[in-house]
Amino acid sequence: MKRGRTYDLRFRLVPDDDYGQPEAIIEEARAFHERTLTATIEVEFHGPTPEQIWSYERLTYFERPGSPRHGRILDPSEGNVVRSQTHDQYGGLFTGIAWNWRAETQ
Repeated sequence: MKRGRTYDLRFRLVPDDDYGQPEAIIEEARAFHERTLTATIEVEFHGPTPEQIWSYERLTYFERPGSPRHGRILDPSEGNVVRSQTHDQYGGLFTGIAWNWRAETQ
């Protein structure tokens, strides 16, 4: 990678077939260690859509993924896709999209 260039970085997270339920994915995380001016994070759900989906920004390892009350609520578009665009990420802090299969009650 070269400084000043645009890159399309992707990874795919697939639940283990042995579990057979949506909760099988516990966490997959990436931190921004180098300055990133613009990043778009996209999640596509195949099958059921979680009851709560939110984005979070600049959280430490221990704070992530935050809570729906402190994040930005995301609604899936056609095709069960949610997107979050962030700016000026760096410093090893975590930014991403999180979800709960069951809504938290107050």
